[in-house]
Amino acid sequence: FAEFADTFGFIMPAGMNKAKGIRKFCELFSIATEDSVAFGDNYNDLEMLYAAGCGILMGNAPVAILETFPGKVTLDNNHDGIPVALKDLGLI
Repeated sequence: FAEFADTFGFIMPAGMNKAKGIRKFCELFSIATEDSVAFGDNYNDLEMLYAAGCGILMGNAPVAILETFPGKVTLDNNHDGIPVALKDLGLI
């Protein structure tokens, strides 16, 4: 699986991105976007991470993103990065 990581493509409707998705999700559940937490690990997640109140990059993200992302970074997917970050935030 890892050998194909650089060849995946993502298909979305024109004009759609994950940032719009998280905003709509928050609207539907009456959550202020600034109170949201989002996790991502690739280029197609960046807009969402910036849109969320707390965007957290997974440790298995491409090196170019890890080196430039100004927000929080947690452990990778194989080392419980999401629960570790949620504990760090005091959410669990």
